[in-house]
Amino acid sequence: FLLKNIEYEEPSGRLADLNLLHAVVKEFPLEYLNSSAALFFIPFMLRMMNEGNKLCQAVVHETMMLLASRVSVDVFKKLRGFCQQWIDSDKPVMRRTGLVGVLLLTQGR
Repeated sequence: FLLKNIEYEEPSGRLADLNLLHAVVKEFPLEYLNSSAALFFIPFMLRMMNEGNKLCQAVVHETMMLLASRVSVDVFKKLRGFCQQWIDSDKPVMRRTGLVGVLLLTQGR
């Protein structure tokens, strides 16, 4: 439900949802976060690449870095693996997404 709302049409609605998701990433137990990190990562990457509102984009950026800082090494490598798959794509937009993902993960670590 929360992840679906990050696509809300109005920036204020997206921002409210993104702030709540930031709190989830910040406060949830590591066991839960590690087991569900990919469920957060992919929608966050899509939002990061498609977000037109600078404030919403900043919250996504901060949340992605927080996620990278909290997950285990194995989960971090899995998220990095998603990025590598995108980088290896023939599509420029996918390569760009992968590079942004690596940047965000690296900044967070």
